Amino acid sequence: MIDSQTQNQSTENVLAALLTVAGTCQKLSLGRTKVYELIDGHEIEAVKIGTKRLITTTSIDAYVDRLIGEQHAR
Repeated sequence: MIDSQTQNQSTENVLAALLTVAGTCQKLSLGRTKVYELIDGHEIEAVKIGTKRLITTTSIDAYVDRLIGEQHAR
């Protein structure tokens, strides 16, 4: 059985791994339309929970790493 403290920590870890579209906009300094374009173009990964779309922080980090790699390749 999982105690409530372990369950709370697990929930916090999951929430820390996901950002709202607005949070992603802030983190990347982009507008909503561009963030949705990145989601639709599979540049960043999103999951839906109910009607809310949440973006994985690992996919945001990977996207930024790809951008940096492309800049260095030029």
